[in-house]
Amino acid sequence: MLSKEHAINRWQLEEKQGFTGWDFSHLNGRWEVSETPWNVAEIVKGSLRPTDELLDMGTGGGEFLLSLAHPFNQTAVTEGWLPNYELLRRRLVPLGVQVQLVGEDDQLHFPDAKFDLVFNRHESFDEREVWRVLKPGGLFITQQVGAGNNRRLRQLINSNKTMMFSEVNLTHMSEALCQQGFELLMSEKVTLPFAFLDVGAFVYYAKVIPWEFPNFTVETHVEILWQLEREVRETGKIASSEERFLLVAKKKK
Repeated sequence: MLSKEHAINRWQLEEKQGFTGWDFSHLNGRWEVSETPWNVAEIVKGSLRPTDELLDMGTGGGEFLLSLAHPFNQTAVTEGWLPNYELLRRRLVPLGVQVQLVGEDDQLHFPDAKFDLVFNRHESFDEREVWRVLKPGGLFITQQVGAGNNRRLRQLINSNKTMMFSEVNLTHMSEALCQQGFELLMSEKVTLPFAFLDVGAFVYYAKVIPWEFPNFTVETHVEILWQLEREVRETGKIASSEERFLLVAKKKK
């Protein structure tokens, strides 16, 4: 049986692991992730025409964008995390993709009515800015992480904090888009089972998702992590859940 001291040493190694782009391959075989009933990649691909001007908001490392194989000179991306922005400058700019760093105000420094399709996966947005940069008849496709995501683990780690990002929910965002003038074409929500198979996997995840687990460190949460270690020994996993919702909206002509 793993001693507590040995466990802490292993967790601290996970805490120091690097993370670039939006690549969670370090957790392969160490977590259980469920698929949404919709396939957002297929929705985007089915909506995207070869002549379209495309904007990918919060592209991460550009992994999904590259899978679309859309003409690079008709493609732009935004990213708010500086390490990823620097990665994108090296990875995408030489291909001809326009890369823009976006601040917390979600302002998009693109011309009015530039894009035929704006895709946003798990990134904040200002519906007024999305409306502005879309052409009349253009599509906005977004999959969001709901406010209830990882609720159990967030409450365990952040016991003295209220639920963060409570406005990130299907109802609020649907209403905001409709009030802006969008026509809502799709609206779906799902809660999915989610689990970590070892505590180190959770430590790694919590460190690279700091907006869900602010101020988390192994040192400050040793007893909670040891509690989760006992859970893994008893049940084989650390149970949690993911909340996702999908919106597809059209800018009226």
